[in-house]
Amino acid sequence: MPSVRTGDGVEINYRLDDFRDPWIEGPGETIVMSHGFARSMVWWTQWVPTLARKYRVLRYDIRGCGLSSVPPGGAPWSADRIAADVVDVIDALDIDAVHWVGFESGGLWGIVYAVNQPDRIKSLTLCNTPAGIGTGHFAAAGIRACDEIRRVGFPQWLIDTRATRMDLALADPRLDEWHVREHSKTPTEVAASLMDVLEVLDVSQLHSRIGVPTLIMYSDRAKSCPPEEQARVWETIADSRLVTFPNMAAGIQLLAPDRCTAEVLRFLDEITGR
Repeated sequence: MPSVRTGDGVEINYRLDDFRDPWIEGPGETIVMSHGFARSMVWWTQWVPTLARKYRVLRYDIRGCGLSSVPPGGAPWSADRIAADVVDVIDALDIDAVHWVGFESGGLWGIVYAVNQPDRIKSLTLCNTPAGIGTGHFAAAGIRACDEIRRVGFPQWLIDTRATRMDLALADPRLDEWHVREHSKTPTEVAASLMDVLEVLDVSQLHSRIGVPTLIMYSDRAKSCPPEEQARVWETIADSRLVTFPNMAAGIQLLAPDRCTAEVLRFLDEITGR
């Protein structure tokens, strides 16, 4: 797959899909899809065929994840740098501005991007994205999750905490097994470094600075997305819509992809005047 070298020398792997009718002229609108914590673009596979029939869909692997390269040892990890990686990618593809779609921490990077790059974003979709400090709900009392990942190794940590990322009552056992197996491909130090950033990233003060239409989708039993917190985000972002997936916990991007993509298309079609 193609890649783009960032300003600090990391190769960001990406894929651009476009299944629009071939007689449609012009580049059209572009969606950037940002995956959740320490995963890869493969988590978006179910969404792409539907979205790419009407929009160009740009998926990428967060630095250190999937086929993107791992930053050199000692390189600083920060939310600003992770969000800026997308600027390097869209610059290389000659794309001016994008519609950002992110699930879980992919939404957090999108919030940072929207505040840092207000002229490079047209809309923001947050799917089960925490409303405050990124992933503090993963850590046991008095224990930082990044330290626990380093202590037991990322594969074991994923097994120990799997119920926080997937509604096991609804998931096919094969999906659960795949989820853990695929997720475990991310190196332990990369996962811990990302968690270092997420555990102190508080986006609650950034919501009021988001100046683009925003779609907020959340499942009402996900520990990271209490309804009252998601309602506060909806009230704080000036132009936002709130969509609830009732009686579901984490993992709606995999468990309910058809409804997710239908909601995203409805939102994008509305704001783009289609």
